[in-house]
Amino acid sequence: MSPPNLPALFRDRISRAREIQRERFTEDGIHSNAQMTSLQLRKYCPLDEASQSLLKNAMEKFGLSARAYDRILKVARTIADLDGETDLKPAYVAESIQYRNLDRKRLEELENGRNHLGTTCDEHSRRGARFGGSIPRGWNGICPVPEPGPQRLAELKFPSD
Repeated sequence: MSPPNLPALFRDRISRAREIQRERFTEDGIHSNAQMTSLQLRKYCPLDEASQSLLKNAMEKFGLSARAYDRILKVARTIADLDGETDLKPAYVAESIQYRNLDRKRLEELENGRNHLGTTCDEHSRRGARFGGSIPRGWNGICPVPEPGPQRLAELKFPSD
């Protein structure tokens, strides 16, 4: 038995999710979940009691803003669309919250002068950045080196000092 063609499976799921969104928004003048307004979020992203509780706890624990709340719902709606589901299950909301926390962690790293490899840009300059060339001295701490995908991250090795 041959392994499944994962890129084709992903492409099919994404195509179906986009079609679901096109049908959902035919009368709203938008074409994706990312474009939903707060009113549309209430209409298209109703939460059951468990999801509301989960999101409320996350908002309080992580100090999230109303804008973050909206983004979490949009991502949860997209995850549900990828699964072909009409309802937002607590699992979709939880997954969306996790993505939001990863974004916040990444932003904190960048603000603290750390990059996706856990090194500073000066360290990249000293070692010679593998992706994107050298990094100029006096850089503001945000690493311009593109973040490698999981397969590239495993291959990434800097020469020792």
